[in-house]
Amino acid sequence: MSNQGMVDKEKLEMFNLPIYEPCSEEVVEAVSAEGSFEIVYRELFVTMPGSSAAAPPSQRTRRRSRREHCARHTRMYWLGTLEAAW
Repeated sequence: MSNQGMVDKEKLEMFNLPIYEPCSEEVVEAVSAEGSFEIVYRELFVTMPGSSAAAPPSQRTRRRSRREHCARHTRMYWLGTLEAAW
């Protein structure tokens, strides 16, 4: 986007949005190491489109749905931050 003139190169270089989503085991390890809580039970909720076993879509549709889901929710979540930075 910087090469196309859509974003100033200076703004691109100053903006840093580190995103790290730990896996379930890392969360358990961090909570255990901290010591204030004990995890007795944990459950993973699958929220990606096409994850239902009841009506599995084609592989191509599933990949597209996941990309669209990620793009839509990433944009929704970070839009305010990006607008404030630029």
